[in-house]
Amino acid sequence: MVQDADTIDIVLPKFLEFVADSILIAHNASFDLSFINHEIEKTGILHPPLEAICTVSLARKTLPQLHSHSLDSLIQYMGIICERRHRALDDVKATAKAFLTMKQKTTEKLLRECVIR
Repeated sequence: MVQDADTIDIVLPKFLEFVADSILIAHNASFDLSFINHEIEKTGILHPPLEAICTVSLARKTLPQLHSHSLDSLIQYMGIICERRHRALDDVKATAKAFLTMKQKTTEKLLRECVIR
């Protein structure tokens, strides 16, 4: 699917410009950030470390009663419809909906505790 896509040296600067100094939202954020930060180092781009709120951490704090805090468990528990699971855009939408649902039930302090750098 990405065979003819632009290479990382073209995409990464555009991505970093797009996110600027935003705090990203990701399910298991440390996993995603490890790849992005590795590429930032490898390409030699000077950029401050990215930050993300980890929805796994947030789910563990706001929904401790759940046995699993996987994205599948969250979307099932919250009744979020994700027609094509494990497809980038659909997973992003499901993660965003899960985050917004949990955000309504938490505090800024708790959100800051879930930031991964």
